[in-house]
Amino acid sequence: MRLSIMALRNISRNLRRSLLSAVAITVSAVAIVFAFSFLNGIRINLITNVQNFVSGDIRIRHKDYDTYEYLSPLHLAVEEARRQQAQIEVLPEITQAAVRINFPALFYVRGNNSESIPVQGLGLDFAEEERFMEIGSFVQEGRLPIADRNEALIGEGFAKRHNLTIGDTITLLTTTKTRGSNAFTVQVVAIGQMPFNQVNNNIIFIPFERAQYFLRMGDAASEILIKRSTANSEEEALQAVQATLIGNNDARSWREIGLAYTYIQTATISYLIIALIFFLLASTVIINTTMMVIFERIREIGTLSAMGMNPPTLVRLFFLEALFISILGALIGTVGGSVLSAILGTTGIDMGSQLQGVDIEFSNIIYPRPTFLISLLVFIYSVIISALATLLPSSRSARIRPVEALRRV
Repeated sequence: MRLSIMALRNISRNLRRSLLSAVAITVSAVAIVFAFSFLNGIRINLITNVQNFVSGDIRIRHKDYDTYEYLSPLHLAVEEARRQQAQIEVLPEITQAAVRINFPALFYVRGNNSESIPVQGLGLDFAEEERFMEIGSFVQEGRLPIADRNEALIGEGFAKRHNLTIGDTITLLTTTKTRGSNAFTVQVVAIGQMPFNQVNNNIIFIPFERAQYFLRMGDAASEILIKRSTANSEEEALQAVQATLIGNNDARSWREIGLAYTYIQTATISYLIIALIFFLLASTVIINTTMMVIFERIREIGTLSAMGMNPPTLVRLFFLEALFISILGALIGTVGGSVLSAILGTTGIDMGSQLQGVDIEFSNIIYPRPTFLISLLVFIYSVIISALATLLPSSRSARIRPVEALRRV
């Protein structure tokens, strides 16, 4: 207890030096908490986008569709799609199922029928998608297309690239399920800021029923995306869905869909490496500052030794000083980093310019996601590193003879 009181007095007596150490620890803790929160936000964003736009929690397709996906094989469709959807949505393990049709098309630029541009079309049931991924939240201008009308939603990037506005018409030439050709015209009724570049710049959304009609799909769909109940595991939900499959349909978990899950795994490994780099950089700042403070106090160590304090007691004294300072600095740093991350988690960080030309499902705006576990681990880490950093320099300094220590400037 007496040594603790002495450590606290030393901290207050050398306030400027103590503040230097505390500030170094605080800044490092803020940086680590924010880095982890930002990377966690990217990971959550990537998973959300993949599950909303690519795979759902579970995806149903024709069993051979993935093999020939690069050809956009409309004939390899999920037959009786609405019936299949209805059987799935009554399952207690499932919260929702959404039917979709993916199709390639040529887009004819207004006023120049000789110029055509390849685009990707996506037929959606907009009422379903409002529940599935809140698609209405992406709309910046206009309203969502109505089911029985030739209307379209396009991304803001697509609209700017082709100088399109609300009310303009788009003519699409595509190949039908029966491998014939068909052209149809839709009116732009909505322009949206879609979450990532590939969708924002290259996809035209039209009503599901109109896509079925134009593509001669009958009651078929390219795929059915499914969201499971959080009360059930992915395996339980997948088994329940597989028991309802019709014909040649195949159900797979989003983790089994190679490209999507590979993105997540690769991103997670990358984030851990980046986080480790932040840890190492912050550690060097903390260690260097702590060691510098100890070595600057050689004369003080000599004075205490001359007064009869033995080396082990000196080491404990400096360890306690570093411990108290690090607790204060780490506490302020983790709280400050969490508050900063929470604020930016509301406003978001615009990464649009950095993500130009990137076709991975990253949103242009990233929202950092702090967690209590992250903050707790950073706090404990900062305290331990700061306190342990005193052991080597203080133990070496404590072994110096008092006369030699007092001669040092």
